[in-house]
Amino acid sequence: MKILRFFTVLLLLLAIEKIFATPFQVKIIGPEETIYQYASQHCSPFDFPDNPVRAFIDNNNQVQLVFGSGENGFMQNTTGSSLNGPLVHTCTNSSITEPGTYGQLQAPPSSFNNKLWIVNTWTNDGKTIYALIHNEFHGELQSPTYCPSSQKSKICQYWNLIAANSNDGGKTYQLIHDNHGNIQTALVSPLPFKIGQTGSIPAQTNIIESNGYYYMLVDVVVPGWPAGMCLFRTNTINDPTSWRGWDGAAFTVNLSVNPYLFPDKTATTPCQPVTKPIFRFSWTYNTVIHQYLAIGIAPNFHGQGQTIVYSTSPDMLHWAPPRALLQISWMNSNPNQTGIGYPSLLDPSSAGRNFVYSGAHPYLYYTRFNPRSPEFNRRNRDLVRVPLAVTYKAVDY
Repeated sequence: MKILRFFTVLLLLLAIEKIFATPFQVKIIGPEETIYQYASQHCSPFDFPDNPVRAFIDNNNQVQLVFGSGENGFMQNTTGSSLNGPLVHTCTNSSITEPGTYGQLQAPPSSFNNKLWIVNTWTNDGKTIYALIHNEFHGELQSPTYCPSSQKSKICQYWNLIAANSNDGGKTYQLIHDNHGNIQTALVSPLPFKIGQTGSIPAQTNIIESNGYYYMLVDVVVPGWPAGMCLFRTNTINDPTSWRGWDGAAFTVNLSVNPYLFPDKTATTPCQPVTKPIFRFSWTYNTVIHQYLAIGIAPNFHGQGQTIVYSTSPDMLHWAPPRALLQISWMNSNPNQTGIGYPSLLDPSSAGRNFVYSGAHPYLYYTRFNPRSPEFNRRNRDLVRVPLAVTYKAVDY
């Protein structure tokens, strides 16, 4: 029996190695195309792309590009269900109708209603949209109780995910509450806020559906836990408490428990990060190479500086070594130069409403941080895209 298990594991490892060794390439094949220009199209000062762009097709057969900005702006295709446009940025922005939402700089971290961004959407029919909302508490903007210095610092911040629903095709969203009227946490550190020792959920990919489950990779930062991207899944997309993380053997890790209300019920077993945990931003299932294709940013890729990279996986857990796609200057690390941030992978030819798939010619979308100016300062950010080619060649073994 032990010999049989040995050979079974060996065959699995050889199969994974074969997949990883298969020669394919993802490369940029064209120039930048500006999808949204802040200087000429913004409707308010904070109307800029501040997260990886997401997309879905609503019940009017219109493509909506969700910016994820602080005011949750979105673009809508006015000619049909194509990402190729033309796209029109409307000033009737999608909004969260929670009283007092956005800019709750004086709300405590226990409220989970601070600065909010729509960062993930999913729809089955185009009318009902399920959304995950990135919530940021900024202690440096409050009293010394939450931050000994007024300087912006992550040691004084508390980031997590809550949830919202839209029943009107993405025009408005309502935050989900628990049975006691509290905002329902979806993915949150098992630890409450504490200066310098705070757990955080800083980033996540978009959602992918496979075999009745919905998956996403989540950056989980909890003191004492392994650092990296953890795989979470649910088979009940309308229930934000149903997400479970991979513990190394099964999906058991529950991070939906509010650590302020139920400190004795928070997770004690950590989620186990996937291999090569650098892909914070976007992934698809690629129909050319028949693997999951993820993109993210490596801070110093092989000594070459900040780089948008890609990797592939046959099973969402085991990832090939990353490959370079585009060298960048992250955001506005130099305020006098153009920077890049928040990459996302979208393919206009993807089947379904949620752009889960990519083929031979997807697009790399990202935020272009223009040099700071007296007029716009750091807000002058555009949404752009470049065309990609995914090429594959089989190998005889």
